[in-house]
Amino acid sequence: MNVPEWCIYINGHGGINDVIAYITLDGFKKLLHFLETEVIMQLLVVVSCYAAGVNTDKIYGELKLGTQQYYSFPIIIQGLNDIAAQVHHLLIDWLGWKNNKRLQLDTEINFISFLEKAKNLEGNYNEIIKPVTTTPIRNTPQIKLPGLEWFSVMEVKNEVVSIGSVLAQIRDPQKSLDIVSFFKKEPEALLLYTDNIPFELVLSPKKFLKVICSMVSSGPLADTPEFVIHRIKKISSKRDSFSSILSKFIVEGSKWFFIDEIDGNKDILIFVASDEHAKCYFKDKNNILFQKELQKYGNAVEANFEDERDYEAKMSTVRKYLELSEKKQMITPERVEKIENVLVKQREQQKELK
Repeated sequence: MNVPEWCIYINGHGGINDVIAYITLDGFKKLLHFLETEVIMQLLVVVSCYAAGVNTDKIYGELKLGTQQYYSFPIIIQGLNDIAAQVHHLLIDWLGWKNNKRLQLDTEINFISFLEKAKNLEGNYNEIIKPVTTTPIRNTPQIKLPGLEWFSVMEVKNEVVSIGSVLAQIRDPQKSLDIVSFFKKEPEALLLYTDNIPFELVLSPKKFLKVICSMVSSGPLADTPEFVIHRIKKISSKRDSFSSILSKFIVEGSKWFFIDEIDGNKDILIFVASDEHAKCYFKDKNNILFQKELQKYGNAVEANFEDERDYEAKMSTVRKYLELSEKKQMITPERVEKIENVLVKQREQQKELK
């Protein structure tokens, strides 16, 4: 019997703590279990808003809790963290059907090339995924390989670099980090895997960095674990203006950014406003508070009384978060050993299922 191997592409709407590709989070876990135990999988590709971040922890488990799951087939999600991806509606080419009776999809995604590459380029996932990957940086794919407990960002169409907790902790906070010099390339996206960067970031003077994105899925607040505030000491650039630097931040969901200084302005807070648009508060060199809506053109305007009250309330939250973040427990060797023991048991259970 010639048993088929499956290469599955799923595309659909997603929401935080709700659904991925129109499938509930519990339903998605059941789907993964079915694919692992009942069919032979070659590759699963998921394109959906909020396919990563909080939803990833809920579906695949958390390494720090020892609940991370693994699967015998690679899983690729197109999206960075708790952000909306650009999902294409797959429409039928009815004109083509009317003229030549051929039924096909009207889409820029090349599924035929995707399947051909999946069959002939085994293991070369950067090439396999290209025909179904769109250009927006927020759609940058991540892959979870068989036997691994985490997703890794794939450089398919965009250059990316990342700053993690180890670099943030061991680097001298008095020394600035020049992005291009340190990473030896001109990136289009800077991914933050730590909520505290205690040193200055120097952006490229030649090429525009397009995106600064949070990759942290949970923070220290017990009542709202998905809430994360990234604190950055300073950002400087010889090419980008203050407004241009602000526009690079992807601000969605429960992710805020607090920067001590940019271009002489200080105490900069970037967040999602009540109308779901990104907004910024900052103080100028004269300590006057301003506010700016990042999606709208125009200059920042001096804050009114309501803005000042809102800023002080949010700064109280920032101070609380930063205090708890400094006290959060580090992963000890004992904790690592416990996680490893859990993962060994999970792998043994997986072998039994097979």
